[in-house]
Amino acid sequence: KELTAIQEQLKQLHLFEGKYTAPAHMHLTLKFLGEIDAPLLQKTADILRTVKFVPFALCITKIGVFSEKCIRIIWAQAAGKEIYDLQKSIDAALAVFPKEGRFMGHITIARVKQVKNREKLLQTLQNITSHQESCLVDKFVLRKSVLTPIGPKYTDIAVFPCHEKEKI
Repeated sequence: KELTAIQEQLKQLHLFEGKYTAPAHMHLTLKFLGEIDAPLLQKTADILRTVKFVPFALCITKIGVFSEKCIRIIWAQAAGKEIYDLQKSIDAALAVFPKEGRFMGHITIARVKQVKNREKLLQTLQNITSHQESCLVDKFVLRKSVLTPIGPKYTDIAVFPCHEKEKI
């Protein structure tokens, strides 16, 4: 809900042309694997089944862009020990894939085609504050994404629930 509200704020300001991520397609990317073949995909799913974590609350901490010079993605970032630990566990389990040094866990909220006012957009993103609404993370998903001219198409390959049912 919070990310949808942020999208609405941005739409009203008309600072860029682009496409907003549909709420049903919003997801936190913890690791990007690139193109992998079917046998490696199955092995990846098997390895991810070994990752253990307890449920936790996820809060948005920052809204930003990857490159201020060439704005293509507007993202939301979540921070905290639990999300860091889950990402670290996934990276360790999937050590066969190279770890991107510049990668940051993020939720894409918009894909930008053309910026109308770069300075105002950057200032607006910097000034957006989180309302500290949270959602429960009790699973993660191995998801395939294919970028198409009408937007990304997602397919869930496997779902990995938490191993413990402890309360937050």
